[in-house]
Amino acid sequence: MSRFSILSNDMDKVHSVQGTSLWLGSLKAAKNSCLLRLNNIKTVITVANNITLKIENFKHHIFSIEDSTSFRIIDYFQQINEVIEEGLRNGSVLVHCVAGISRSSACVIAYLMQSQGWSYEKTYYYVKEKRLTINPNPGFKKQLIQYSKILEKLQNTKSSNESTQSSRQLPSPRNIHQSPQDFILQLIKNNIKSPSRKIEQLDQSSTMEDREIYRFQLAQKLFAQSLQSNSKKTVQKMSDQFTINTPPIKMNICNTIDYFSQTDRLF
Repeated sequence: MSRFSILSNDMDKVHSVQGTSLWLGSLKAAKNSCLLRLNNIKTVITVANNITLKIENFKHHIFSIEDSTSFRIIDYFQQINEVIEEGLRNGSVLVHCVAGISRSSACVIAYLMQSQGWSYEKTYYYVKEKRLTINPNPGFKKQLIQYSKILEKLQNTKSSNESTQSSRQLPSPRNIHQSPQDFILQLIKNNIKSPSRKIEQLDQSSTMEDREIYRFQLAQKLFAQSLQSNSKKTVQKMSDQFTINTPPIKMNICNTIDYFSQTDRLF
């Protein structure tokens, strides 16, 4: 924190990331170009209405926001978050209103909740510790809590989708009583795609997932070899019907099953 901000309390450093900082302050700070340059501030975000402010040689964004309990500040959070994020890639950012108490603090809290994945309560006290004077009006606080719940739902949905996607990449663990033949047919019917990583060999430290990937790789390799000599028509028919009818393919599958029976002890 610079000696200027300590003396005047015009602005305070709230958060730092990769050499750049997010500042929260007042209109007076935004007008002080020397203070801005001293703290490497390249972007100024004004979140206030009925003020005239012209800032030269800085990126300046204005959002007309009223300090009213009925004003829907939540409608501006996402857009302001994007501007802050873009600004931090080029230097430090100052978010300000008139006094640096209600509107600007609400916007900074909203940004940190989204970027850090924090709860409203944790974020509020985090910002409060950096700038003691913050106090979003009651309407803004309610909307921040609402925004926190929205972010939580989005995060839960994202985690659920990632979990589902991950489970689709690997075959289900093979039942201990499942025969190699059943396992191979299961791979065909499920149309399982190759895992994103490869296992060259198994050892005592191999996990269950490693063993499933290794087993899948063997099945994939053996089927590729066994089907290579068959016509495209036969391969397409087997893929469409999930059945194996021709004698040559039966013979190849028997060879594959025999191989699995011999190597199954690895699993």
